[in-house]
Amino acid sequence: LDGNFCTTPYTFTGGQDNLPWTIKDGWLIENHSPTVTLGTNNTIVSSINAGTFGYTVWSVPVQVNTNPVLLKTANLQMIGSTPAGAIVNIKIFIDGVEKGNIPALTVVNGSNYASFDFTSNPINLAVGSHTIDVHADIISGANTNFQFLLQQSSDIVITDLDGDQRFLKKA
Repeated sequence: LDGNFCTTPYTFTGGQDNLPWTIKDGWLIENHSPTVTLGTNNTIVSSINAGTFGYTVWSVPVQVNTNPVLLKTANLQMIGSTPAGAIVNIKIFIDGVEKGNIPALTVVNGSNYASFDFTSNPINLAVGSHTIDVHADIISGANTNFQFLLQQSSDIVITDLDGDQRFLKKA
């Protein structure tokens, strides 16, 4: 090895690479890093009364290209006049399948968040199109409004399968 190059040619069917790149687990073929595109954040502005269960409070399309990736965290901020205690039983779905839930919003620096942490058991997103939805039960309040937002790119962590490189771009 000479830096990130192998000094021995790599021979394959149909040719030879005289100066291939290498990585810790073998050969790295150029431009095969995953790409992830987070579509338009479909924030759902809601004015809803108590007694609504399983309501979709947030939804976003996700496109994964080249290689699968891992979803490790998602932190959605709730803004609006609805009290935090009115929204409970918050669940995250990937392609219609429940992947996690939290009982209630948490307060971080004075703001209300639905925070999902999958770092101990990341969610594998295969190459292709996906939809991430968040549903919740509205248990109190009348004629108040709210919406959930990803405020910054660090609010969602998606990495390669080794977990050491983040991938995300907004459409």
